[in-house]
This record gives sequence, structure tokens and C-alpha cells, in this order.
Amino acid sequence: MTKRLLVFALMLAGTAAAFAQTSELSVEKIMKDPKWMGNFPSAVYWGNDSQNIYFDYNPEANESDSLYRININHPEKILKVSATEEKELVPRRGDFNADRSRKVYAENGNLFLYVSANRKKEELLDLPGRIENPQFLADETKVAFQIEDNAFIYDLEAGTVLQLTHIDKQGASRKNSEKKLSAKDQFLEDENLELLEVVQERKEKNESSEAYRNAIKDEPDYTFYLEGKDLGDLTVSPNAKFVTFNVIERERGKNTEVPNYVDASGYTVDLPARSKVGDMKYSAELVLYQIEKDTALQIDFSGLPGISKLPDYAADYPERDWKETPRQVIPNSVYFSENGKNAIINVRSTDNKDRWIVTLDLETGKLETLDHQRDEAWLAGPGIGYTYYGYQTMGWLPDNKNIYFQSEESGYSHLYILNTQNGKKKDLTKGDFEVFD
Repeated sequence: MTKRLLVFALMLAGTAAAFAQTSELSVEKIMKDPKWMGNFPSAVYWGNDSQNIYFDYNPEANESDSLYRININHPEKILKVSATEEKELVPRRGDFNADRSRKVYAENGNLFLYVSANRKKEELLDLPGRIENPQFLADETKVAFQIEDNAFIYDLEAGTVLQLTHIDKQGASRKNSEKKLSAKDQFLEDENLELLEVVQERKEKNESSEAYRNAIKDEPDYTFYLEGKDLGDLTVSPNAKFVTFNVIERERGKNTEVPNYVDASGYTVDLPARSKVGDMKYSAELVLYQIEKDTALQIDFSGLPGISKLPDYAADYPERDWKETPRQVIPNSVYFSENGKNAIINVRSTDNKDRWIVTLDLETGKLETLDHQRDEAWLAGPGIGYTYYGYQTMGWLPDNKNIYFQSEESGYSHLYILNTQNGKKKDLTKGDFEVFD
């Protein structure tokens, strides 16, 4: 299937080249609008029926690209998708089950099921909150999804919804929110209780009543308090026994202003632009929630190999007082194996010099490093991803033992597999080229 998609992509590129103008290049021409190069297809993907290939294309030189498709049985025909047809398409995002016979996805905040056999879609849930990121669990009879900052499970057979997590964004833990009296007020209360016997008896009675109510009431669900911070990368394990998420604290720097001298008003106006590089304060803490134990563990990354290593340029500034302390890292993605029993984490240092791929012990929260990459300049490249946003090529193979990922270990970005049990790594591609997509 992949080879067929590649053939179609090459054919599309050849077709697009026919629209390009042929003439000698010059600096003036290169700096002009790139339309002179022709129109090339982009965002190529398979349709859910595996019969059509969709892509963005603009052979008519319109203001923007439109959606086109090619049917694999008639590859010579490039068809423009009508607005009505595009509206009826099942979104690309979502999750297929193992044999790709069913797909769950969210649309307009509701949960839908697509059945490949009859190409029908069915709305499963319409809840007050906005449903996001649905995924089949391991037994394929349940679907996990997210509403705001919490994870839920929908039982496809019983039609019931179960809330897995209780995460409170604005609240504070009971320990932190208990009201403490000032020294003056505490003195007045103690003196009042000592002098007035009836007040003391009333207080003791209230305390006894509260203790009794606490003894007979059901154990409350464990609540994790974000205390005003943000939640990110909420992930439910396929066996629904674990949930991971990042607790994010961010403070954006001051935006720069760029003057625009060519404005319709005839005046110079300021254009808002991003803040200066390095001016944004961002930290993320990874939390592992063990559902059966009703316990949350904060993962410690301070023991990663090389995390305290100074950059090479430190030697150029001997007058500075350099200290080897653990650098800040961002755990931007957690990947569970298909059986839900194993997990790996992609970890990046915020100075963009190091990347670690580690296993996460789901019972203890301890880490073991599988692969460590370092680049004194800037660790990046195709499939490597980004420190704050992820998008790396990585995942588990169906055997629940081996993982795949891309690395620039050789100087070029290539695809590797690694056995998480014995640490053996093998490059699937090699050479003076880089692997994309």
C-alpha cells in the first residue's frame, strides 16, 4: 500500500511539473512569488475506504489550494472534491481498531463511529462538554476520550460512560486550602473556648458529628489539583489501568512589535509578532496516575545520563561560575504498548541539546534510558520532533517489545528499531540521505 501511494505521489509531482514555466533562473526570479515553479500537491493521505487518495492541489492557480482525489482504479483522473462531498468525508483524525473495520473520531465536540463495511457513520455521544482524542482500548469494546482536563471511557456494548480521572484545574488540595487563623485570632478562639464551657461543648459536639459523618461516608475519588496550571498530553493506557499527563506552567514573554510601512490606512502601524527566542518561560511535570491504586506519581527526570553536562561553549567563558546541575527537560510524549503494560517517554532538554528515550515502570514510576542523543548545536531533523511540541516519529511494534523511532545518530535522520528488553538497536535505513514522513 505504501509503495502504491509513493507511485501516485511521484505521478502527481510529474503532473504538477507540467504547469511550471521553463526559463533560466535569476536572483530576481527566485525572489518573486514561487508560483513560477508550478503547483505541487501537498498533504497527501489515504481515504478511509482505501480506494481514494486525497491531497491539496491548485492546478488552476487560484488564491488557495483545494481538495482533490484520485481513485486507485482510475489513476489517470484527477478529480476535484466538491464542497458537499468534502463536508461528508470522515475526518482524518481519529483511531481505527486493529483490523481497521471501525473508526472512532470526534466531530463538532461529539463522538462518532465509522464502519468501513457499509461506510456509515453513527453519532455515539453528545455530551455537554467537548469530546476530544477518542481511542479504542485494547479489547475494542470501549473507547477512551477526553473532555476538558479529564479522561472518560465509553462502553460500546453497555452504552455507559465512566469518568477515569478527577482533575481540578482551579482548585487547591485540602492541605493547601485549609484556612489558618492569625496569631491574634487563634489566641481569641483559645481563650474563648477556655472561658466559656458551653462553647467548648458545642465545638466538641460538632467535631464528633463530623468525625462520624466522615467514618460512614464513601471514600471520595482521588482528585488531582492543577492549582491554576495547564494540563497537556492526557493519555490513557490501552488496558485503562494508567493515565499520564503533563502539568504545564507557562509565562509568555513580551511580544515584539514590527512596523508595517505599507498599510491601507496610509499610516505606519505595528504588527504583533512573537516574543524573543528564549523569553518564554515553560515547564512541564509528568504525572502517572495509577487507577487501581488511586495514586498519582510525579516522575523524576533528574537522574537521566548527561542531564547535568555543561555545554562545550562553557570552556570559552572560564570567568563564569558554571555549575553542573540537572537541566530542565520537557517530557513531550508518552507511548503505551498495545497491551498497555509498557510505556516509553520521549524527553527533550529545553536547551535543545539532548534527547532521551526512556522506559517508564508503571508500578514504581522509575525510568530506564534506552537511547540518548546529544548535539552541541541543536538537536533536530526529520522525524526528531520539537522540544515543546513533539511531532516525532516514534511508537511500539505489535509485539509489545520493540519500538521504532528516528535518530540522527549517523549524521542523517534514519529509522531505527530497538528492543526494550535487551537494548539491541538496529537501523532500518542507512546512507547519505534522510527519511521523511
